[in-house]
Amino acid sequence: MKRHTNRKFRLGFTLKLRSTHENPQEYHRQIKSRILDLIEANSAEKYGIKVTYRPDLVNEGWYNNKKDLIFALNAFTEKTLLDEIESW
Repeated sequence: MKRHTNRKFRLGFTLKLRSTHENPQEYHRQIKSRILDLIEANSAEKYGIKVTYRPDLVNEGWYNNKKDLIFALNAFTEKTLLDEIESW
């Protein structure tokens, strides 16, 4: 696929962790592997993920376990989806 602009297509990731005994934590990163490292390093009762493709285009959701969270993160960053969003 030919790129329409010279600017690199960047994603924004926000990971939210909620536990009953602690204050909610929120992490912002632009690299998917950093978010995956944070998921593995932390535990919580609820996990929230938000993927920002453009300021007006986001995917987000809340999950009860790490397995569902990682599945959603991979679905939100599939190559075919990213190619379609970039050309849109």
